Amino acid sequence: MTATVTGNANIEGGGNTALYVKGALALEDDSTLQLTDLTSNRHNAYLNGQLSVGNSPGTATINGGDFAMTPNASFAVEIAGLTPGSQHDQLIITGAGSDIALAGTLTLDVTGAVAASVGDLIFIISNEAGTTTGLFQYAQGAYVDTFYGKKWAISYSADLAGNAFLGGNDVALMAIPEPASAVVLGLTGLLALRRRARA
Repeated sequence: MTATVTGNANIEGGGNTALYVKGALALEDDSTLQLTDLTSNRHNAYLNGQLSVGNSPGTATINGGDFAMTPNASFAVEIAGLTPGSQHDQLIITGAGSDIALAGTLTLDVTGAVAASVGDLIFIISNEAGTTTGLFQYAQGAYVDTFYGKKWAISYSADLAGNAFLGGNDVALMAIPEPASAVVLGLTGLLALRRRARA
């Protein structure tokens, strides 16, 4: 089963209803999956398949409720450059208190030839108001892939507003220098220190 959202989609009805997608969820470019119904009740969405956004590539929004991925889910991201929307996919989570729980697999489909620099960031998830929990198959700060002449690591606590690899609740890839293993260890240690400081 594929749930394709071409325009804007709303959940109609009150109570404790939720959206369960047991197949693929393809959100078209600039579409919004609205999880607040017409009577202002908030609902949650659960994905047990592949999530894709945009039209090679693009952006899409989930608004007004929590979004959770199961261990069987995946997020397929197209990357053809460093600019969100026009050159790479980006999922946007909006609405006060709208959280995202990650699980499953992240897959990258990279095309094009871009001159990337160390420190370049690709924000694949922008979480504007809620929390981000969980992770894909990669640990925080782990090496993910090599493309555009650089190795890339992942952060689940990136900061889109500050254009930073740490300090927020967004998900981003960052171009890292060699050796990748040393950088990953450094980033992981820095995150651990930040968490202890907040405790």
